[in-house]
Amino acid sequence: MSDFAEIYGRVLDFLRVEWARKDERALVSVGLFYAPGSGYRDEEIRKWVCADEPDVFLDVEKLVGEILELATIEADAKPSGKHRFVVRCTQHGGSRPTQSFALSPSYTGGEEAAKVFREVLREELFGVGGEEAAKVFREVFREVLREAKVFRKVLREVLREELFGA
Repeated sequence: MSDFAEIYGRVLDFLRVEWARKDERALVSVGLFYAPGSGYRDEEIRKWVCADEPDVFLDVEKLVGEILELATIEADAKPSGKHRFVVRCTQHGGSRPTQSFALSPSYTGGEEAAKVFREVLREELFGVGGEEAAKVFREVFREVLREAKVFRKVLREVLREELFGA
């Protein structure tokens, strides 16, 4: 079993258990957080609230897929190494059970090349910059990675159809 399949299974089992709880332990929301460690506060990536998006919670597998897709995009936007993510559920009574997992960026090239690319791109897009430029850069980079994943998925489907007729 691959690491990704193992993570998928763990998160899916965790959310199924949390979704099955009733009364004061009923699920109110699910959040995905990046946990940088070293005393830094967890960064919220996305939060799904049952009252606002009830249809999302009807298909837990789809929710897990979306969680892992966002975590992968976030990991790809980080330098090489393991990056820890936390799925945090909020229950009606206020408790917050969690499930954590670690992902590495899918880009495995040299760290120096990635660092040079980030610096050149940041300077070209935003000039010399500050925290706001870094925030905009992260958003642009996430969007580029998201589009690349969509392209890769479409290309894979077209090749599968053309080569295997399936």
